[in-house]
Amino acid sequence: MEKHVLSEGRCFTFMRQGFLVKVRNEWRFYNAEAELVAVRTKAEIGTCTSVSLDFYAFEKDGIGDLWIDAAGNDIGIPKGQWLEIDAKAVFQGTTSALECPTE
Repeated sequence: MEKHVLSEGRCFTFMRQGFLVKVRNEWRFYNAEAELVAVRTKAEIGTCTSVSLDFYAFEKDGIGDLWIDAAGNDIGIPKGQWLEIDAKAVFQGTTSALECPTE
């Protein structure tokens, strides 16, 4: 049986564990089963800039970068190397904006 999510916003980006919907001034985090698991405001966490296999990267004025998992939890700076794709590029099918930070 297929699940559908009805929302006033639009799906912004996704990762293997779920997807992120932008609704006015908030971010709604859904898991892979299309269940709403968290809601966070744009004032609280800023703008989603990129997505990885395991987290979304946000940028907030005055704070800098935030890394948030699929359940909407802050995870701190991810350990080791990771690959990020521009959040808007996920639906465009392009990977031209890849980053591979190292420690």
